[in-house]
Amino acid sequence: MRAIPAGWRVNGFDDSAWRAPLCGRQDHEFVEQMTPPLEHWRANPRVVEKKAEGHYFYDFGMEVVGHTRIRVKGPEGHKLEVRHGEELSAPATVRYEMRAKCVYQEFPILSGRDETIEFFDYRAFRYMEVLNAPEEPEVWVDVRHHPFDPEAATLKASDDLLVRIWQLCKNGVQFGAQGSFLDCPSREKGQYLGDALITGHSHVVLTGDGSLLAKAIQDFAHSRRICPGLMAVAPGSLMQEIAEYSLQWPLVLRTYYDYTGDAEFTQRMLDDVLPGLFGYFEQFESENGLLTGVTEKWVLVDWPDNLRDGYDYEYAKERENTVLNAFYYASLDAVAGLCRDLDRDPAPYERKAAHVREAFVRHLLDADTHLFVDAPGSSHSSLHANALPLAFGLAPEDAVPAIVDLIREKRLSCGVYIAPFVIEACYRAGEPELAYDLITSKDEHSWHEMLKHGATTCMEAWGPDQKWNTSWCHPWSSSPVYLIAERVAGLRPAEPGWRRIAFEPRVPASLEHFAFRITIPQGTVDVTFSREDGFALTTPPGVPVRAEVPEGVKVAVTHAPRQLSEPQRGVLEAQDWRQHVGDGPGVWVSVDDQTLRVVRGDAIIWESPCATAEKGTGSEKDSFKTPLGWHEVFAKTGHGAAWGQVFRSGAPTPEVWKPGQGTAEDLVLTRVLFLDGLEPGRNKGGNVDSRARYIYIHGTNNEAALGSPSSHGCVRLRNDDVIALYDLVPEGARVLITETRQVSE
Repeated sequence: MRAIPAGWRVNGFDDSAWRAPLCGRQDHEFVEQMTPPLEHWRANPRVVEKKAEGHYFYDFGMEVVGHTRIRVKGPEGHKLEVRHGEELSAPATVRYEMRAKCVYQEFPILSGRDETIEFFDYRAFRYMEVLNAPEEPEVWVDVRHHPFDPEAATLKASDDLLVRIWQLCKNGVQFGAQGSFLDCPSREKGQYLGDALITGHSHVVLTGDGSLLAKAIQDFAHSRRICPGLMAVAPGSLMQEIAEYSLQWPLVLRTYYDYTGDAEFTQRMLDDVLPGLFGYFEQFESENGLLTGVTEKWVLVDWPDNLRDGYDYEYAKERENTVLNAFYYASLDAVAGLCRDLDRDPAPYERKAAHVREAFVRHLLDADTHLFVDAPGSSHSSLHANALPLAFGLAPEDAVPAIVDLIREKRLSCGVYIAPFVIEACYRAGEPELAYDLITSKDEHSWHEMLKHGATTCMEAWGPDQKWNTSWCHPWSSSPVYLIAERVAGLRPAEPGWRRIAFEPRVPASLEHFAFRITIPQGTVDVTFSREDGFALTTPPGVPVRAEVPEGVKVAVTHAPRQLSEPQRGVLEAQDWRQHVGDGPGVWVSVDDQTLRVVRGDAIIWESPCATAEKGTGSEKDSFKTPLGWHEVFAKTGHGAAWGQVFRSGAPTPEVWKPGQGTAEDLVLTRVLFLDGLEPGRNKGGNVDSRARYIYIHGTNNEAALGSPSSHGCVRLRNDDVIALYDLVPEGARVLITETRQVSE
């Protein structure tokens, strides 16, 4: 500490005596930071124990990541010893020579001043010891990580083990997000692409913030300057290459687009990376279209290598490796889906994916066992070679039972990295009980095993002795976060950016009740479940829900209220809203912003994009315009009708329209709310009668045009939305249609 100039942190410090830095050639370029600054907060030790004179032990209660601070005063030249560690070697004794190969032992030398000792770089640890202290020091940690709201995603459940696993993984993701998705914040402190696939997915579930995921995607996109097939680690100087990791980049981009709806960034990344990425791997395609002989990039399969379930690894090196080709197919399939969603031509990727799928099944599926082998000619069928094809939709239907039986037998005979694909395969095969059993298993290969050993953040391996250099904070094992969110609670984006919510819970028989919250761009989504009451789902206004729950299980969908803005309140007050509607719910159709809202009091309790008339507003018969003013719902029809059922002249027909079914006809679909004008001379009676003009609120076969005037006079809604509105609004409800320009006139 004597070498540290006093006051050097204070503004105005005189550094004229300092040596000038050496400058040489460099190719760095300053760019605007994509992510917010790291969040910092002070963590004090939970336990302080004086072991002997000058010897203190500290327990922070859980693994933390940050900069240690020690405030102490002692004689000049006095030497302390400071130890950090993730575990103990004996009671109140820190294992500072860590399994992760970090040696957290330092000897600060005091200056004789009142001082705060700072340590080089941040580190990951739970325990500390200070030895040879001249007095009892004040010790704390300046904890750091990407901004993280612990209330953005929460879980409460009757299964305590499930909640503990959720929190274990949540902690790991929080402390592993350090400006990048680090593999671990102790040893490499590097961002691996395969880790980012899992950690990034968990992080966007936990935070609703896609900025760090976007940065990771771009970091790896930049690595194409070194290799067009992408590097395994970025940013940084570690020149490591892993073939499957490169092929996972489109899967990471798929997750980002689904959760954020950021089309501009996604388009740019596709343009920058796809030609080089697939061009690189094409050189390794065999005559049948599968990848073979990929040796200049490491084919990982799983890690550590003792958790590969006896994979025929050496034999597969020069052949069509099943795991590598499963990721090849998944990569092509993900890109094809992105192209479809972004109105790009998906055909080249669809054709290649179909070709790879056909070759994969033909060359790698054992016709006798209905199991995939590790490579053509191998007699070994590993868990890895079968779970991945099932998870990615490569397994033929007649092979699914054999693969599921293999998973029942092998369970998680893999590392934490491949485990989510095994569990996803179970869900894809319609085996949610098996999937949940694997998440909450008490086997040696389980998240329970981490908890049993005292972990507070998810680990690099199932237990401390399963890998020679295990780190105790390694969020590539955090997949229960998104598996619980998307599969158990059943919440995932049905359309990019959560423009529509898919609600497909798969609750195991052993789970009596739970409450789950997630944050999406539009707000928070809450779901509760109990055996007695079924599901209750609360979503932000204007976000439709596509629900699929077991037959006979109740589900109630409501929308969190949002207060009217001052301009909105002014429009309604000008139309005497309270006098017409009172405190009950009323429907407000705004022509200006093409939105239908359900308003109760001063709050919007539901809203959706809509479409009024392409020809504008007006009440005249045969004008094909949307009438303004006060109406009421005088009748409704369509209760229990199929999604997309066609109505003609207000009556249901046997026809059911399906998405993608081409027709130039403007169809009335799913539900119909009939409107009757309430203002004589404006929308009632004579030549301006809304009821006689057949003005409805209804579902449409042209959902893409919603949000812009495109109807023939009616108010069109998405089919999911008209079902929700039908259930929310009773007959007799008041409906106000406004256009601000008309109001001002």
